[in-house]
Amino acid sequence: MLKDHSIYLRMSTYHDLVHDATHILLLDMLDRWNRGAFEHFQDIGVRGRPRPITAQLLMEQLHERVGQGIHQELRFKVWRSQGAPVRSLEFHAGAHPYTGVFHTRIDVRVERQWFERNPQSAPRVFKRRFKDIAALIHPFQGHAHDTDDNSIQNIDSPALLRRGFGLEVEGPIDLENNPGREIARGQFTYVINWLTLFGPGLLGEHFEAQQVSATPGVAVERLSIDPEARKRPAELVAERMGAAPTDDAHSQWLMLSLGDSPLESAQPENRTAQLKAREHLGFAALADSQRYMLGYWQRKR
Repeated sequence: MLKDHSIYLRMSTYHDLVHDATHILLLDMLDRWNRGAFEHFQDIGVRGRPRPITAQLLMEQLHERVGQGIHQELRFKVWRSQGAPVRSLEFHAGAHPYTGVFHTRIDVRVERQWFERNPQSAPRVFKRRFKDIAALIHPFQGHAHDTDDNSIQNIDSPALLRRGFGLEVEGPIDLENNPGREIARGQFTYVINWLTLFGPGLLGEHFEAQQVSATPGVAVERLSIDPEARKRPAELVAERMGAAPTDDAHSQWLMLSLGDSPLESAQPENRTAQLKAREHLGFAALADSQRYMLGYWQRKR
């Protein structure tokens, strides 16, 4: 079986998170959520066995990077055994292979059983943590969804769905029109999930705030994040040279919520809302217009 039994939280930001120790603050935030530290560490960029987390390892692998300059490449994974809400964190900082744009992507996996044991409180707590992480790293996009449901929505093989997820599907699958179809273009991912976050860098460049706010079938919330709290070096230099401040409409974070819980994603009313939101935002047309900008393999999608 291919089931992951988790809820993922993914965010991408243009801000450097290593030079100013934000990656360590993120790790501490997740440790507090778990009420205990992660147990294992893996350097994703180097082949080798996982290592137990110790104070010396954290100093060598993470703390010594602080203050050593912006745009450092760093890729690692930390995780712990079952029993805590947060299963793992993957951290990827570096230039995108197609666009060359430096950005940092984080992938947090939360145990699905935690939601099942706490059906009322878990979604509320998760949303608070989602907002806390967004306020910490200022992402240009973010998503949270049931990992297995997302996989099912992006597989077009009946045999794979049967063997991997226990689903019986008859006839061909119209993958392009699946409500949860995920389209990647460079550092951007276009999909409507249980939680979908639009931030500066996505708003203004690819979507208008008014358009996102009018998305049907979802709850839209503007997050209380101060855009002045974290700025990229290019923005600071531009301001010193007298550039006009960024339009407030593009310096905000809008979070779309699809239903009350990620465990309800497959319910018919949520599927219908997911499809309407996807069509309203024009994901397919936008992705099609960008396919010749972002590299050969993107064109093959």
